[in-house]
Amino acid sequence: MIFAKNFRWAGGMKSLPDEHRRVYRYCEYPGSGKAGTWEQVEGPRLLRMVDADSLELDPDDPATLGALLGLVREVWGDPNAFVDPRGGWCCCVSSKGPLHGHDLEFEGETEYEALLEALEAA
Repeated sequence: MIFAKNFRWAGGMKSLPDEHRRVYRYCEYPGSGKAGTWEQVEGPRLLRMVDADSLELDPDDPATLGALLGLVREVWGDPNAFVDPRGGWCCCVSSKGPLHGHDLEFEGETEYEALLEALEAA
């Protein structure tokens, strides 16, 4: 499980394989009133409940990275937050709102790490 402050599973996020080599994607249904569900997308089919607390995010999955960026934008209140690969990775956000420019930068060796740093700092 990810222990970054402000983290939650969001629609589209994909897990790394669990101990049974099963991989899941989290599905949300906005506006439906339904809770999110887990869809198994890889690995042997086993009739067991998903233990979300034991799953790790796939740091290389494009949908997972996009969902993390969506969370960053949500918690910072900045719909224009972005990630920039300038040598290392940098997540740029505005602490004063979307009309005031990006005054904060959170760095990581990977895009995933930069996004987690921004979530943790919010």
